[in-house]
Amino acid sequence: LTNPIYNGNLAVGGEYIRTSRYNNYRDSFSDSPGGDMSITENMAYAFTEYECKSGSVQWRIGLRYELINSAYYENGERLEPQSRICKSIFPFASIYVPIGNVKFRLSYRSGTERPTYWQLRDNITYVNRYTYEGGNPMLRPMTSYKASLASSYSWVSLTADFTHLKNGIVSTYIPYSDNPMTGLLTYKQWKPYNRINVSLTLSPVIGIWSPRWGIQITQNRFVATTPDGDKKMHNPVAMFTWHNSIRLPHDFVIGFDMGYTTGGDMENTAYGVLWRADAMIYKGFMNNRLSLSLNMEDIFQSSGATNTLYTPTRILQSIVKSDISVGLTLRYKFNLSQGNYKGKGAGGEQKSRL
Repeated sequence: LTNPIYNGNLAVGGEYIRTSRYNNYRDSFSDSPGGDMSITENMAYAFTEYECKSGSVQWRIGLRYELINSAYYENGERLEPQSRICKSIFPFASIYVPIGNVKFRLSYRSGTERPTYWQLRDNITYVNRYTYEGGNPMLRPMTSYKASLASSYSWVSLTADFTHLKNGIVSTYIPYSDNPMTGLLTYKQWKPYNRINVSLTLSPVIGIWSPRWGIQITQNRFVATTPDGDKKMHNPVAMFTWHNSIRLPHDFVIGFDMGYTTGGDMENTAYGVLWRADAMIYKGFMNNRLSLSLNMEDIFQSSGATNTLYTPTRILQSIVKSDISVGLTLRYKFNLSQGNYKGKGAGGEQKSRL
């Protein structure tokens, strides 16, 4: 609901989501225990926001309230330590200032990111004779506090973010069974840490060709615990991208993308260097209401890398292999109107958790 007040608009709104997930796992080929788990969550969100314009300057402030009631059941019995009620209030604010042809936006926002249901699962999966894998039903939501400065001029945009994270979720390796060589890969909450992110995008339009060059640098101020003591995981990760789109007559579009990622650290994992190339051919029909697209991903099978996970008990190295992927997609759009409801909201985040 929106109502004009003074020189701006006051908006209030809310959303309610109920999610139920049932997980029944059985493994007859190993000694890993099965699992019979269900989670029911009732989530209510309410917000208020005031937006005002003074000359060419625009600013916005607001509050968001979250109430989440989560019930965790194992073998039909409710477990209280895993079931909880979370209440949170998160402020947000932004100001938009144009100076000549350059536009600036300074913003602050806080919020939560809940663990996926896969991370909350209770069953344990056999990987090999030395490794099992499982979830952690005791995980709590991660909270983030983010300050951002963005600027743009014509087809050039620059963004810098600083984020403080609490209760971050990381992978870890803990002892499992009486065999000292056997361990369990699972998840745990981590102490607060900071993240710095800077990105630059160039997106000109040159006739029928629409290229987009981008560079993004991310650094986590993270300290991992290893068998040899604390290790600073501060090496930044740089991502270079080059997207190409060529529009041809009769609603044909050809696309070719390339990306290169340097080695660096993300939380307690050191990632190796990788690059990849993708291609796409698109054909639209009926004013693009009906479309057919052919996609080829990782054409040169080059996105594999060697990654190293640092945990208090082990240092684990994994080799990720890459494969070419080919997909053919036929799509029909029933609702092309930009003004009609498209179902965007907090429910989309909950569906992704499933």
